[in-house]
Amino acid sequence: MQNIYLLGDSITEWNIISHSDITKIAKAGWTTKDLMENLPTLEKDTLAFLMIVVNDLNYGVSIDEILNNFKVIKDKINNLNLKVFSILPSRDKALNEKIKVLNLKLKELFPEFINFYDNFLSNDRLSEEYSIDNLHLSGEGYVLLNGLIAKEIYKFRKPQGVKNRFLEYIKWYTTSNSKSNTYPSTIEQRWFARYLEEELKTIGLQEVNIDKYGYLTASLEGSTSAPVIAFISHMDTAPDYTGKNCEAKIWENYDGEDLELSHDSILSPKDFPSLLSYVGQELITTSGNSLLGADDKAGIAEIVSAMDYLIKNPQIKHGKIKIAFTPDEEVGAGTDYFDVKNFGADYAYTLDGGEIGELEFENFNAASLKLKVTGVSVHPGSAKNAMIHAGQLLFEFNSMLPVNERPEFTEGYEGFFMISNISAGIEEGEISYIIRDHSRELFEEKKELCKNIVKLMEMKHPKAKFNLTIDDSYYNMREKIEPCMFLVDIAKEVMEEIDIKPIIKPVRGGTDGARLSFMGLPCPNIFTGGHNFHGKYEYIPSKSMEKAVELIVGIAEKFPMKKI
Repeated sequence: MQNIYLLGDSITEWNIISHSDITKIAKAGWTTKDLMENLPTLEKDTLAFLMIVVNDLNYGVSIDEILNNFKVIKDKINNLNLKVFSILPSRDKALNEKIKVLNLKLKELFPEFINFYDNFLSNDRLSEEYSIDNLHLSGEGYVLLNGLIAKEIYKFRKPQGVKNRFLEYIKWYTTSNSKSNTYPSTIEQRWFARYLEEELKTIGLQEVNIDKYGYLTASLEGSTSAPVIAFISHMDTAPDYTGKNCEAKIWENYDGEDLELSHDSILSPKDFPSLLSYVGQELITTSGNSLLGADDKAGIAEIVSAMDYLIKNPQIKHGKIKIAFTPDEEVGAGTDYFDVKNFGADYAYTLDGGEIGELEFENFNAASLKLKVTGVSVHPGSAKNAMIHAGQLLFEFNSMLPVNERPEFTEGYEGFFMISNISAGIEEGEISYIIRDHSRELFEEKKELCKNIVKLMEMKHPKAKFNLTIDDSYYNMREKIEPCMFLVDIAKEVMEEIDIKPIIKPVRGGTDGARLSFMGLPCPNIFTGGHNFHGKYEYIPSKSMEKAVELIVGIAEKFPMKKI
């Protein structure tokens, strides 16, 4: 394992960058002497980032002493790949003159010196956009700093092949947050995007860009005339289960027996029979402490690997290809600010499906429902004919919905109502649902049923107040894909040519592709190879990822041959 170390003071200690291989050796108030005295022996051939000095300057340590301390630190870790960051500017212009002199000295001392002093400047001072005071960084400041760190991590590791790419990507913590008011919802997605940006540029893609909303897009120029196709995956992982400190386990030549992820987590074919389809194959699982992140970092790894393959094999004729990696898909906001017209693709595929062979062009129609009830609070000792219990009214509402139309009792094309959140007291209560159905007609009937139940309850409980809101989230993309069924036909043909049995079935959920299809970019969904998404029992066979790469390459090659 190639470990990564961040060495420094409070700026490093308070850095929230999260990557499974990163260890911080840093403490608020440390000077170069403190770091020098507390620096342990580090492993050979690892990567380290060093950023320290501000406290030395604040304490009046001379430049000569500072440089001597740096030389000692350099000698102690001379077997590492050491990246030394320049000292950040301050809001004190006089102090900045000293900082600039010291940065020049550090540049002479360290061959891997990275000068980002100017990046943080505004009017010759530390930019207020990037800082919270004279010294410490704001969220935007850490986005800038960690974006630079992410790029250096890629340059150091440069994983090759779909498996190695995937194993690197899952180390980045990128869980989205439905309660956030920012976009992307978490800043961790932004520096993962910077890592990918560096990789896309390095392998040779063009028009690589991250816009202000965090969408990462790129192009591969075509060698023949054809409509522009795109491949799309998302960078975030689901907030349903922790994605932090993900550590994958690799099981070679799976034997069909139980897999011990951790002392209290067993991945067993008794619980997950799909495992038996992969006997003899290599499986990648979690270590029982997090989700794996195959949804959708496997999709990203597959797309990047396919583009890398096409670039290295120019004899394969294809039209222009666009790729996009989006934030916040898992919280239903993946396409909120996606500019379809500017993206420039005619057709697209999302790689966001499950087991090998999945090919989907139907998904749920989806809505969210929120019911707020105001009751009357009265002491329970004198409550008869006076109390109106808001919580009980919520339970009454729920009891009037069809019991057999819940997720645990439905499959295939069957829709459902599901409680997503509830808070209930006497005076106030609120319940939230998601409503799903593949049939638009049945979908509308479900929403109408909820409205009618509330009307009935208003008549039955005239002293209570009911506030019902229903918002549509997305619709079944089938109506937008049916005029473009060649998209499905091409994917199916390529699967059959590379010995994959197509599994065409409806998505019991939604994808970015559903919303993109209604935004004018027809976009069916194809497999990534993963199973048991959003939990610690998630796993993916390595061969399934390799086949997904073959599929992308095959679609790109076949597209110009089709009469569209």
